[in-house]
Amino acid sequence: GKTIRECLRISTTGVPDPEDYNLVFKPMLQISGARSYRDFARMAKRVSVSKDSDTIKLEPNRRDKRGNYLPMSIMMEIFEGSDEDLGKIVLDALSQAE
Repeated sequence: GKTIRECLRISTTGVPDPEDYNLVFKPMLQISGARSYRDFARMAKRVSVSKDSDTIKLEPNRRDKRGNYLPMSIMMEIFEGSDEDLGKIVLDALSQAE
């Protein structure tokens, strides 16, 4: 939960796409043990995270037949709570993602 809050605190909008996606994904592939981005994407789950004022919103996603992530229309919100509470909700959202 603490890491999610820190990422939200320092996140910004309008950041341009990287010029070389290989530099971005290489560490993720090494950590995950995947051989390629395609392999990584097949085993990955996605939860969208956003923050409006004091509310953190989590939305599990599912992959369609082409591998695109789509929202599952399950929204989880946490207003006030500990980092541990947020961490538990994030893990719950990941367990629901497909």
